[in-house]
Amino acid sequence: MSFDLIYSTAFIKVKDSFVPMELCGASNCYDNSWRSNKLGRRSRNFSHHEFGILTTKELLLKDIEKQRAELMSRCSDYSDKSFGWYSGIAVRGNSTRRSTYSMYKNFYLNGIKKAMTIEELALNNVWISIKTGWTSTKENVPPVQFLRYPKNTDEFYAMMVEAEHYHANYPKARIVVEYTNSEDMVLNVFKRFHKKA
Repeated sequence: MSFDLIYSTAFIKVKDSFVPMELCGASNCYDNSWRSNKLGRRSRNFSHHEFGILTTKELLLKDIEKQRAELMSRCSDYSDKSFGWYSGIAVRGNSTRRSTYSMYKNFYLNGIKKAMTIEELALNNVWISIKTGWTSTKENVPPVQFLRYPKNTDEFYAMMVEAEHYHANYPKARIVVEYTNSEDMVLNVFKRFHKKA
């Protein structure tokens, strides 16, 4: 059975809100390997799918607590110590059994604490895009993909409004925020930035 792995965060701070970008992947998906007869590393990418594009600390904590409450109502033997086992989530390379509710919650609290602004990212040559997300259907999606590259917070808000207007008549289309750089580069910039601080 597959489970979700969450590896690291690279939250984007936008005024009092955050784009909760997390490096994540599925346990049964692998990158191609150059070695014969060997699996590559588990595939992973940045996503904000779990909590939407913009959230606040309060809303994020509320969503996390809601996940926990749903597990408690579904599983009579639920335990915070085995949160990962019940939710199908492995935190920071641990197994699902060793991924506690506290680890899961702190994963996101640390993401908020270490968030970088769009301007700070740009100074380190890390860029984001706002675009039409992938969908499994060709029906009711825009004929041309929306794609913008905000360089600062004001542009981000203006482009989000533009994206919402563009997608208003296409309810099956999603708006997504993505890093345009590789996962490794983004993680290295976050690591260097917090070493200096």
